[in-house]
Amino acid sequence: MSVPSEVARVSHVEVAVRRTLGLLIVLFVGVLVSYLASGCHFIKPGESALVLRFGRILPKTHGAGLLLAFPAPIDQVVRLPTGGPRELILDGWRARDLPRSTVNETESGPLRHQLHPARDGYTLTADSNILQGAFTVRYQITDPARHYRIAPDPAAVLTRLFHHAATRVLARTPVDAVIPAGLDSFRDQTLAELSKTVAALDLGLVIVGFEIRELLPPHPVLPAFQDVNSAKVEGRTYVEEARAHRARTEQLARGEAATLRARAAAEAAATLTRAQGAADGFVSILSAVKDSPLDFRSRRLAELREEVLPKLRHTTLHPNSPAPAILIRPIAPESR
Repeated sequence: MSVPSEVARVSHVEVAVRRTLGLLIVLFVGVLVSYLASGCHFIKPGESALVLRFGRILPKTHGAGLLLAFPAPIDQVVRLPTGGPRELILDGWRARDLPRSTVNETESGPLRHQLHPARDGYTLTADSNILQGAFTVRYQITDPARHYRIAPDPAAVLTRLFHHAATRVLARTPVDAVIPAGLDSFRDQTLAELSKTVAALDLGLVIVGFEIRELLPPHPVLPAFQDVNSAKVEGRTYVEEARAHRARTEQLARGEAATLRARAAAEAAATLTRAQGAADGFVSILSAVKDSPLDFRSRRLAELREEVLPKLRHTTLHPNSPAPAILIRPIAPESR
């Protein structure tokens, strides 16, 4: 082998080594830049970000925009939605359905699963009735650092707190006071109980709203429960109709009684007036008799004659003596 060929071979190896080192340096720089760039985060509007440095939460909360942090595992960026209320679906008390099959198929569809005390969720009312349901809770994060430090899993915490509050409210309320007319009262009491507990624990969030999607007895007893409610509603309807009829009857009776009292008062006043007039007439006659008996007798006789004689067919006078009757006024031929 000649010396020039050996030198050429060494130069080729040196060039290859240099090229390899250059590629490795470029690759290393690229990896380093990518690693350092992993600490750049863009926080979207409606989000807040917390930086965990070696697992410890830094006090500053970052809003929307560019966030520069050390790459992992030094820093960890946690995003929290703080721009508006969030919804938490609570189906832990909801009855489960069986899939369609020839075993449980009916005219109305598949039968619901029979209540299993270990697998199915439910609660009891004050009068030991079973209720199942589905709910939605809306909440908003107000203090991201406090919220993440106390409740890194808000869904699990709120689910337990809600079930605790709803159970307390239903445990002191009979079923008739909840279904069907007491749902608003149950919602208000549960919302107040849940908000009070969340505020006492200082979870860094507030309860915005609470919605009842379903709250019913278990499906096997639901038809009987509905029949009982229908009977109660019908009974209340009959009671209201009876009260309305009683009110109308009492009003008519009061009107008739007032009319009878007014008529009796008028008749009593008229009778009293007539009696008073008769008494006054008798007193005046008595006074006239005492003053002049003969004049009263002659005047009274004349009045009787004027009153009685026109009613007689024969106008004659029969004296007490055996003398013949005296014709006072002959009767007209046409009056016979």
